[in-house]
Parts: sequence; C-alpha cells; structure tokens
Amino acid sequence: TKNNFFTYNFHGPGGLSNSWGAGCSKLTTKDLGVTDKFLKSLYPYYEMCEEKIGITSRGNDLLDSYLGTFRNTGDKANLNPRFMFPYLSNETITLGYTRQAITTTDKSEFRKACRDCGSTFIHCSNGSVYNSANVLKEIKNDINLISNAYVTKIKKIENKFLVTYISNGTEREVKAKKIILGAGPIESAKLIYTLLNSENKIKNSLELKLNHNPMTRLFFISTTKSKKNKYNAGQMVGRINYINNTNFYLSLVDGNSVPTSDIIANFPIKNKFFYNIFDILKKYLVFGFIFFPSDYSDVTIQIDNNKYLYREKEKHKMKDIINFSRKKLRNFFLKNKLFLMPKILSNMTPGSDLHLGSTFPIGEKDYLNVNENCELNGMPNIFIIDGSWMPKIPEKPHTFTLMANAMRIADFISKKHIFNEN
Repeated sequence: TKNNFFTYNFHGPGGLSNSWGAGCSKLTTKDLGVTDKFLKSLYPYYEMCEEKIGITSRGNDLLDSYLGTFRNTGDKANLNPRFMFPYLSNETITLGYTRQAITTTDKSEFRKACRDCGSTFIHCSNGSVYNSANVLKEIKNDINLISNAYVTKIKKIENKFLVTYISNGTEREVKAKKIILGAGPIESAKLIYTLLNSENKIKNSLELKLNHNPMTRLFFISTTKSKKNKYNAGQMVGRINYINNTNFYLSLVDGNSVPTSDIIANFPIKNKFFYNIFDILKKYLVFGFIFFPSDYSDVTIQIDNNKYLYREKEKHKMKDIINFSRKKLRNFFLKNKLFLMPKILSNMTPGSDLHLGSTFPIGEKDYLNVNENCELNGMPNIFIIDGSWMPKIPEKPHTFTLMANAMRIADFISKKHIFNEN
C-alpha cells in the first residue's frame, strides 16, 4: 500500500492472470466509453475468445442482457448448492451465474477439462482456469521466450527500439522493430515514461489518470451450514441497479470454499485462536464484493524516475452508494435466508480490486493517448494492450475484453507487417 493505494505485483509467468476470478462479460460502448465503430471491430474477437478459452456458464439467465450471451463451449459446471436461491430478482437486484474462463472440455495438454477446478480454483491442477502461464507453455516452441526476466527501460534508436532488461541478475539489451506492452497499466506506464524521457517528450514527471473499480466487502451469515464442496467456480453474481441506468456488480463466494488462511490475512489479529474460530464460522458465511464503475474512481499516478506517487481522493464519493447497496441487499437476501452483517472489515483500500486501467486511453493527444489500434500517438510501433487503453473501467469483468482486443490488435499488426513487407 502506497499513499493509500494498493498495488500488487506478481512476478511469475502469466502475471496477474494467475490471480483473477475468471469472470467474463461482453461490454458496450457505454461501458467502455468507445465508439460504435470500435466495438463493431471488437465483437468478432469475442467469439474467437469464447472458443479459445472455453466459457463455463449456465447461461440463459436474467443477466444475459447485462453480461452478454455466450455460446456453449463445453459442459455446464457444477453449481454450489449454497447458491440455489428461491428468489433471484426484484426491482433493484438481479442475480445470475458467473460466466467464467474455465474449460470443461480438453483444450490442450496444458489445459484439461475440469468441472469443479479440483477444489482449488485458481491453482487448478488441470489448468482449466485460463491464464497466460498456460498460453506461454502452448506457444513456447513458436516464440523466443526469455524467462526469469523483467524490462527496465525502452529507448528509441533510429527507426528501432532498444529494450533493456534484467535476466537472472544480469542486465541485457535487445533491439525491436515493434513493442507490444501488456505489463499492466502501472508497469507499462513506467516503461513508457523511460521512453518519453529519453526522447525529451516530457518535462520532469509524468502524471496520469489511473482508473479502477472502487469496491466494498460484504459478509453474509446463514442459519444453515454449507457442506464441504468442490464448487469454487460456481459463484453467483448480480447486478444492482442504481439511478440513471448506473449499475454495480455483485460477486458472491461461499465461505467454505475460501482457504481460512486467506480470511485471516484480512483480519487485524492473526493467531491460532482466531484461525480456528474462522475455520468454523466460514461454513456459515457467504462473502460478497460490490464493484463500482470507474466513474467513482479518483486516483492519479505520478512517475518521476524511480519514484511513484499515488493520489487518491475518492472516499467522499463512496459513502452514499455503499449505504444504498447495503440497504437493498439486506432486504433482498433476507428472503434467501442470508443475513447481512454490520460493516466489519468492509472498507477496502483503493486498488484492492486489481482492475486498473485508463493510463493511456483511446484519444487524440500525442504521447498520452493511443489510437483505436492501441498504438501510442506520436510514437509509431509502440502498442499497449493491457487495461491502459480503456477510457473507462466498467463495474463488470473486463479481462475478457482485454483478451479479445489483444487478438484484434495482433491481427492488425500482422496484416500491417505483411503489407509493409510487400
């Protein structure tokens, strides 16, 4: 946590894709803040992604119009009995099933079918949860992959780029004609800073908007004990309808499927006594998270050499919408025999959502925006394909959109390369 902003680094293969909830949705122009033309070019790649990664969805529920409809790319995953609610909607709340990037059919030797993720979810031994680590294994024979390495700076030399990286403690360099950045909005911004600074395109520091999804944590308690299960992937999600067609995204997780160590990690007192208490209590708990759209986000990042300063001014925006959501959820879930507990450990540090973006959004400014092909304005052949290009971060899952757009940009670069060679 820095300057009241939480940042999380994952240095293993696949980065943060090893730690995502695998939720998928298809976004609209309103969700993203993009043009109809852009979205039209994106949608064919949604379909390609569906088949490539495999979507576990029960589909055809009340959230089709909100999360989008997905084709059947495998068998339906088992549903956690905890979430077989008798009431699924009212005038404010609509519940449905998570559309998740988990395959129930064999995709490759590194991604085998799994209907319940072996009760480990993220670390499924079958590799059923889609992440970049498994993709790297699949294409290792087709690319020159430098492992155990990280890039420190980029510099322009004539019509190419010089990339400096550290590999096994040794500084090395490689030249490149094109650079595609997918390091995450913060790390990509740091590398763009080194490039712009070497070209004298910025004075002193680089200050960027850093959008994210503000969120709050919920605890529900049930009068019935959840049985030990292997249904970590069978999450229930929902839409909370606010004013002016604004929505908030609700995600529910059975407490019994969460490792006790993860629960105690967020508790201020960590000892064996409280560990044992939570180990018993979690069988009666359902955890909830509400994600709010980036319209309620107010964070900037200032980059100056090796110093990074985060400024956060959004807490004043959150009180009313959190109270509204809690009131609506409390009344709704009483009918489903879940009781919302008081605001214990409900506050979450900005950035805890890990849904970051908008550092170089689609726009017209040189060096601060990318065009609709995610190429940095004023700096040809620098492409940014992580969340940096998104003008807005919707409350719904957006990683699936990043995947689809990355495939779209890959096609664009490939076709452009072939044209230039000819």
